Amino acid sequence: SGKGIDFSATSDGSGTMTSEVLDDYEEGTWTAGFTGATVSAGNTVGYYTKIGNRVFFQYYSSTSTISSASGSFRITGLPFTSSSATEAYGLFLYQHGNAVDGNSRGGLVSKNGTTLVFVDDGGTTQPTAINGSAKYIMVSGHYFV
Repeated sequence: SGKGIDFSATSDGSGTMTSEVLDDYEEGTWTAGFTGATVSAGNTVGYYTKIGNRVFFQYYSSTSTISSASGSFRITGLPFTSSSATEAYGLFLYQHGNAVDGNSRGGLVSKNGTTLVFVDDGGTTQPTAINGSAKYIMVSGHYFV
């Protein structure tokens, strides 16, 4: 028989295939929160899939209103705490969005945390949110736990 990933969380009994057993798979939702601005989001529900020590996530705000923007804009509430391992940063992509200044196209997942940190394109500066109505945020990414 061919070898592959065993989703049953059991081994073949020989003890030689334990690295091929997938014993941690989960799908669910998470609730997005925000720091650095007051956000009245049309949607706060994001989705995730956890496979082993990797979490894949996505979030779309729908039409939102942003006010009181000040300081670094971040999205909070990821479903699992990220790894604190050296240089094990998770990344995310920001598209279909007009809510963040600095021409940001994404950023990183905070180490040992549950926060998305936007970063300006071509630099390391953390952008602020843009006040106004009809604002959109669409992010998707992955990180280690």
